[in-house]
Amino acid sequence: MGRTAKEFLEFFSGIGLVREGLAPGGWRCVFANDNDERKNGVYLDRFPDDDALCQDDVNDTRKILARLPKQAFLATSSFPCVDLSRAGKQKGISGPHSSAFHGFVRVLRGLGRRKPKVLLLENVPGLLTTRGGTDFRIVAREIAGLGYFLDAFLLNAAHFTPQNRQRLFIVGVTKELKPGRVISGRGPLPDRPSELTTARLDKLIRETPLPTGWVRFPLPSPPSTKQTLLDIVDLDEGGKWWPDPRVDKVFRQIPDNHRRILREKLVSRTTWAGTIRTNHRGGRTWADLRLDGLAGTILTPRAAGGRQILVVTKDGHLKMRWLTARECGKLQGAAS
Repeated sequence: MGRTAKEFLEFFSGIGLVREGLAPGGWRCVFANDNDERKNGVYLDRFPDDDALCQDDVNDTRKILARLPKQAFLATSSFPCVDLSRAGKQKGISGPHSSAFHGFVRVLRGLGRRKPKVLLLENVPGLLTTRGGTDFRIVAREIAGLGYFLDAFLLNAAHFTPQNRQRLFIVGVTKELKPGRVISGRGPLPDRPSELTTARLDKLIRETPLPTGWVRFPLPSPPSTKQTLLDIVDLDEGGKWWPDPRVDKVFRQIPDNHRRILREKLVSRTTWAGTIRTNHRGGRTWADLRLDGLAGTILTPRAAGGRQILVVTKDGHLKMRWLTARECGKLQGAAS
């Protein structure tokens, strides 16, 4: 394999989490792109000696192509999920944010023979449901139209860190990599660990013909982490815990069955941590409490209900505060 075998392009790079995840495998980021000023500031703080970051809009095809290296083996794309997520308004792939996907496709098309041999796209599972699956079909056909054979699977971050964060991954490979047997027709798909797919995803794959074709890479069952939220959070962070009246107010917003469980933990003096995300239904505020030892999905601060409340029972006392930025970073694998 040549020099470019482990060089990759990181589109919609955010603060560089894909780069951080690939680095232990020996991958080198030779180009990163995002036009969010705040994210770029964090990216440059995290990788200060690097000149890979391009801050132009991905829709400015000419500028992006001028910055791209001659060749890279892999391109990753975590294009905006705002218009696809259940936390947003689900305007779909043509929405004002998620439509940036089309800019990414135009860049790949402009690369011609220089296009990477492998693509890795990541987004929310909402891509499977917006507009009845139409958006998923559009994404798959656009990528396949560039000459890539596709596979798609789901993976939850909870297999690696105590955060419930399921994501959809679409992998594309060119013909020269010999992707294997092409799936055809609407028959049953080759077996895959149940944690990596759903009946809806399999149905969409069967019902979405591509100019190249679908393939099914042999994927192992994901691991199981032994960490819980209690292993991540700081129980002794002084000065940030809320006063009792504020805790009591949130406690009253928790549904009765979950309040009962919390009381049992307090009576038994159990040390435990969970999270709450508040929302408004039926004219009142509800505090939705997770009891499984996981945080909910870490959302952008711009999303409705983006911040999560940390709930701790310790020595018979109930404590609450916001999850800190450091704790969120640890849940994302970006801090220690």
